[in-house]
This record gives sequence, structure tokens and C-alpha cells, in this order.
Amino acid sequence: MTVNESRTSRGSGGAREGEDRLDFSALDPTRDAAAFETQLQAIRFATQSELARRRGAPGLLDLFLGWRRPILATSTLIAAASLVVLLSAPADTRSTSLAEAAGLSSTWAEWMGISAATGSGGPSAGPNGEGATE
Repeated sequence: MTVNESRTSRGSGGAREGEDRLDFSALDPTRDAAAFETQLQAIRFATQSELARRRGAPGLLDLFLGWRRPILATSTLIAAASLVVLLSAPADTRSTSLAEAAGLSSTWAEWMGISAATGSGGPSAGPNGEGATE
């Protein structure tokens, strides 16, 4: 009977302390050094083909470089589409303040000390919109 079978036959969700313990003594290198070394050699031999396959596989940088052309092509298309949209939009002839462009009401702009006409100023701005002097 395996550990999983004994758990399901008892109906308990997990092993109780002291029950169904796995024996890892075969992995103890101090117990039998020659047997342990033989096990290591067998594992190394069994994994040689897989490790060789992984050494020949492309690395992370190679994968990124493989996507270089599609990314550049997509970026170019997005930039061209953005340029078309920007050039086809009607030009706004009236001057807009920074506060208006950001969607702030004139009350907010006055409270923040932003000049509605020029969009300049800020919390440390002087009465005419110039920066604070120290």
C-alpha cells in the first residue's frame, strides 16, 4: 500500500505525525558513499541527453532578438497611424490654458494659483504667475 492509498483508505486529509513517513535514508551520502556515488553517476548519465538538448536551445536574449522585426514593424504602424490621426484632427485656433486642457474648472485653477490666461503658475507662484523668489 502506498502513502496516498493509505491516506485515502483512512479518510483523513493528511498524514498524522509519526504515520506514513517516507524513508530518505537511501539519499544519505554518509551512509554508503560508494552506493551514493553510483547513484549520482547513474543520474548524470540519464540526464546527459536532456542537458545537451537544453544547451543547444535558444536563450532568452535570442528569443527577444527573434521578435525584433515584428516589434519594430508594429511600432512603425502605430506611429504612422498616430501621425495620421494627429494631422487629420482640426486645429484649435483659440488658445487654451493648461488648466482648461487638463479639464480643471476656473475655480480649481484659481485655488491652485494657475493663471487662466497663460496656464502658468502654481502653488508657489507669485501674483502675476511668476515663480517665487527666495
